[in-house]
Amino acid sequence: MSGMSRWAELTGGGTGDDYASRFAALAAAGADVHGEARFVEALAGPGARILDAGCGTGRVAIRLAEQGYDVAGVDLDPSMLAVARRVAPSLDWIEGDLSTVSPPGAFDVVVAAGNVIPLLAEGTEAVTVANLARSLKPGGALVAGFGLDAAHLPVPPAITLADYDAWCAAASLKLEARYSTWDAAPYADGDGYAVSVHRAAEPRVSIRPLTAEDEPAFLRLIEASRALHHRLMTLPSTPEEFRAFLRRFDDPEAARSFVIVIRETGELAGSVNINSIIRGRFQNGSLGYAAFGPSAGKGYMTEGVGQVVRYAFEELRLHRLEAQIQPGNLPSSRLVERLGFTYEGSSPSLLFVDGEWRDHDRWAILNPAPAPHPTLPAR
Repeated sequence: MSGMSRWAELTGGGTGDDYASRFAALAAAGADVHGEARFVEALAGPGARILDAGCGTGRVAIRLAEQGYDVAGVDLDPSMLAVARRVAPSLDWIEGDLSTVSPPGAFDVVVAAGNVIPLLAEGTEAVTVANLARSLKPGGALVAGFGLDAAHLPVPPAITLADYDAWCAAASLKLEARYSTWDAAPYADGDGYAVSVHRAAEPRVSIRPLTAEDEPAFLRLIEASRALHHRLMTLPSTPEEFRAFLRRFDDPEAARSFVIVIRETGELAGSVNINSIIRGRFQNGSLGYAAFGPSAGKGYMTEGVGQVVRYAFEELRLHRLEAQIQPGNLPSSRLVERLGFTYEGSSPSLLFVDGEWRDHDRWAILNPAPAPHPTLPAR
């Protein structure tokens, strides 16, 4: 993960007055500079609470405040925020990284206009989308407009709509509508700009600890998933093996095990473990997971594993999670990539699986908003 956003690399973080002057000149010449605000007004109810994510000089947020909306703005560039605070000192302007910032309260709409997503620090896009999703009220909307080609971007194109939709899906956001302009012109494949509206959906799955009562369903689903797991992992297949497996989690400080439950049916979609929890200066856990065949390929695992990752960071307050994935297991590596994990390297003959020592790729993710655990040394 890069520590500097593409915006900072492009501008050096000192362009606030120049940026504001450019839009002031456009407005003076009769150009329409309020398309983003009008779009949000059409989407939000009267008096809605709106977060302008990557607010820059505050152009969109200030216009929405003038129309009676409860608005806050967040940006990492102090030169841009200086302009916003000078123009509208009564509004709530927050300096912070969109991947970690946690504005107070929840919002009806989070809007990221002006190529915010493509100008994030490389590798932070998925965790940023997830963080913005956490700021939404139930049923709230994330609105993002950004360029897709060189003609609409100040940097080389680096993300696609498929990438963005995958990050939103992993954050339990569902695509509601897509346009090619802020005036809501229909979007067509190949257009160079897209405005996407994703709505906070009710989670399709929940997670809970694995218990002894899960034994019959767990073993039945493992049997139905043999072809799916072949050569990738070894899971309990008898009552004795299940009980031994469950005992691995007797000490919750060392490991946790969860099942993913489909809310609509109550069926188990898969299992997820946080293994090898190490505190002290490491604050690390190792993630393991397995989909169950009857419900595989429907996105349940992405949602469920995402919930476990949030639990690991918010409740266990781990600093880092890693996942060891065999190189040929593309569905698994794509899953963690959607959740914001980054590839760190390969470990030859790392784990003994199905009678052989097998190579594994190492993927990892850092806690985007760490709250130090009591076991972390002071220095």
